[in-house]
Amino acid sequence: MTTNKQAHPQVYLKRCREEFKEASANGDQRKIATTQANLGYALLAVGKNDEGIFQFEKAIELTESLQDVELQTYCLGIKVSAFQNAGRLPDAYQAAVSIQEIAEAQNDLGLKCDALLSQGHIILESGEPTMALELFEAAKEIALELEDKRREMNAMGMMGNYALHIAVTEDALAYFQKARQLATEVEDRASEIGFLGNEATLLAYNGRYAESAEAFEVVLAYVTELGDEDAQIKALQQLVQVNGKQGNYEGVVNFAQQGIVLTKAQKDKELLFDFYQAQIAAYYRLNQIEEAETVTEQAIAVAQASNDKEKEVDFLLSLGESAMIFGMPEKALEKYKQARTGAVRLSRQYDEAYLTGRIGVALAEIGRTDEAIEFHKEAIELAQQREIPQLEGEQLSMLAMAYLEKEESDTAKTYCQSAIQVFTNAELEEDANQARQLLEQIG
Repeated sequence: MTTNKQAHPQVYLKRCREEFKEASANGDQRKIATTQANLGYALLAVGKNDEGIFQFEKAIELTESLQDVELQTYCLGIKVSAFQNAGRLPDAYQAAVSIQEIAEAQNDLGLKCDALLSQGHIILESGEPTMALELFEAAKEIALELEDKRREMNAMGMMGNYALHIAVTEDALAYFQKARQLATEVEDRASEIGFLGNEATLLAYNGRYAESAEAFEVVLAYVTELGDEDAQIKALQQLVQVNGKQGNYEGVVNFAQQGIVLTKAQKDKELLFDFYQAQIAAYYRLNQIEEAETVTEQAIAVAQASNDKEKEVDFLLSLGESAMIFGMPEKALEKYKQARTGAVRLSRQYDEAYLTGRIGVALAEIGRTDEAIEFHKEAIELAQQREIPQLEGEQLSMLAMAYLEKEESDTAKTYCQSAIQVFTNAELEEDANQARQLLEQIG
């Protein structure tokens, strides 16, 4: 069914009621049947199942009384979709069987092929892949007999879904490639692009990132031409991922920027932040630190404007870590303090403890050792309260280093030994070994 039905079910229901009322007033029996079936679909979409089933029953009774097989089949098709979307799979299957019975009575092989595909799709959703494949193969044989490439395309696409269901990705890829070839032959560009998107996803899954990226770019160009922003965003998400996988960080920056522009316009903050994070990481990979920090500041501004305190803390922490890595402890100290204030307000206890320790690290880097010690001690206390042994051990090690800087080796040794004990008790052997190496340095 259309995106409009799915995205705005209440609006669609209102329109269906109006259209049914108008058709009933005009007395057009065929129009009454179709609008009543559409009303049934709309009612099921909002959970009004009893009323929806009633409207379908009345619509199909009317088509039977009119002895209009084509109209009856059409209304049954709407019923299949409605029940399937509502998760009422046995009812959907029975409606598809009714279509098959009509097809056999009318000796309509094309309609029978469609009915078998519908049944297979429903059975696959029900978790019976073997039975579904039998139905798909039967439908494909009919399509081949009829030399109907469009129906063969549909069957191959369904068989691709079957292969995905049983996780045989190479078979799925072959089915979707064949379906796409058939879509090209029947000049169905929309289906061709849909199958290409399936191929691209499988290529990425199999580690064939360059081929996947090339396919997704074709998909992106098509949906951009259509002006389908939701589809554009999905394609851009995939392109960000596959370009990142193959180390093409310039591509990540480019596609993430396109995603940022679209998601800003749609005011989808979660997706916007995902694109920001991808672009920031790519800039760091490219060693374009200034650009990474500029984008992080932009993300912080968006988080602040939308009162998203969680994301604000995340990006402030990211800026602090970046500043530390690239030798700017004063800037790191500022960002860590801002992030810590937010973490406290949000009761993000781990982050509060972690950031308290990071403030200590930044202070130590700029030579404010006594202040650093106080923050390390506070971080240790917080880690103990919250039972975070790895963080407790790390801060004990930091404290040992701070006292070593003050040339108080005995105190440094005591804290280092405590760190080893904490790590050992928590079975963090790698961390314990690092602490032992520090102890050897202390002497």
